[in-house]
Amino acid sequence: MIFEADWQLLLKWHSSHGFLPRTEQSGTLNYAQGDGRKGRSAIDQAVQHVVENEIVHLQQRSTLDLYLNLHTCFDLMVEACHNLACRRHGVDIAYLKLHAVTHKATKYYVRHKFGVSHDFNTFAQHPWHGAGQGAADAALRYIVLSDTLIDAYHSKIAPSCIHDPMKLIQVLRSLKSFIDDVVLHASLGPYATYNELRDRAAEQVQWWDQLVHVTGGALNPKKCCAIAYTWTPDTNGILSLQNNPIERDPIPTSPDQSLMSAHSNSTDE
Repeated sequence: MIFEADWQLLLKWHSSHGFLPRTEQSGTLNYAQGDGRKGRSAIDQAVQHVVENEIVHLQQRSTLDLYLNLHTCFDLMVEACHNLACRRHGVDIAYLKLHAVTHKATKYYVRHKFGVSHDFNTFAQHPWHGAGQGAADAALRYIVLSDTLIDAYHSKIAPSCIHDPMKLIQVLRSLKSFIDDVVLHASLGPYATYNELRDRAAEQVQWWDQLVHVTGGALNPKKCCAIAYTWTPDTNGILSLQNNPIERDPIPTSPDQSLMSAHSNSTDE
């Protein structure tokens, strides 16, 4: 117990009091990455999302939002990937070596309602899966890895720009990341059809899924969903949100697999 407390204190010292403040000061973390950062809390991102949705409704833009979640995020963290991401942000190499050696030697077991899983995550060889829920530096190590994933994502999917009707607010929309929870924004201009948005969204979610798999992670389809904002004129010619779930098709993540179904949004969330 004493070693565990000292170990957690050491992890916290090198993460929340170490590499994260330094990388914040240098301005190297992507703005889209939230949690554990001043001004990028869950409330901050929620407010930003509400403002963006207000602009979408005011301009009656066609867009599609993908809400993605990873399967057992911290339990699938691969040590080598996270160490490389940490080194990209100037993390002390002595801390990383100690972290790797300790993580390799420690026998980590998962406790759940059926008992203790003695066969999970006890391998001494690579890969050393899992930092474990509750580790003092797990979330912050994932933040710097997610920053690398966001940069890779933007190398293929460029952000789009939206304005409020008065041109006073300009927002670059691409994605919002809160640890492993990610919102991807698919947009193709004001006159895009749902089928065009669906194909664009499929390209984006497939690219993100591939990036996540490279680091040992995996999407959790049961916790993923999408909301489509598409507009159609009524009998008076006034545009309103289209509300026809029959026309909504699953968004494919691969030629033989569909990740989620998209639903029209009739209320401002």
